[in-house]
Amino acid sequence: MELNKEEKVLTGKCLIQTPIWIISESSILPLSIADRISGWLKEFNLLPNNILDPLNILIKSSHNSWEYFDYTNKHYLNKKLLHASTEDSGISINLQEFFYFFSCCKRFLPKIQTDSDSDYPYLISAQLQLIGEFYNMSPDQILAIFAIIYDGKFSNDWESFSWKLFLERDYTSVSISKNKNIFNNNLNLRSN
Repeated sequence: MELNKEEKVLTGKCLIQTPIWIISESSILPLSIADRISGWLKEFNLLPNNILDPLNILIKSSHNSWEYFDYTNKHYLNKKLLHASTEDSGISINLQEFFYFFSCCKRFLPKIQTDSDSDYPYLISAQLQLIGEFYNMSPDQILAIFAIIYDGKFSNDWESFSWKLFLERDYTSVSISKNKNIFNNNLNLRSN
């Protein structure tokens, strides 16, 4: 399977059979989502920007490898807390639909980035909360995209999960609008 760079469409076989994870500990959800995503993308030799770009998460092009985006460099996911459902054989995830859904979200998500590539699970989770709020999707519905069921003590609402509060603004970057005419004094100066 390949990602057609011009059309950003997956070609070839793109179904992944994956077990459903049942998680009771809310604090590991961002890392669990990141583990799911990285596993799926690595399975098809896709790079981190294939999911980070549609989520408006900015990265240095020289860092577009799983070596940089290895959350385990900084964070620990206790996989003993991930329980695979024994009731069925899991579900099939269609990566074409997965990427299409997130590419539609790019238009309203803010552009964000971090100095530490290993923190990407928390950036993804914050963007997922914004997607959930925009489309009126509950945390359970967002988690279902990743074949994750949360059965812990938190209510199924964004006030309880508050993933976007993982982030704090360091600075705001702005640029001059290309749609506005800006008068340039230097063009009208004459030498006397």
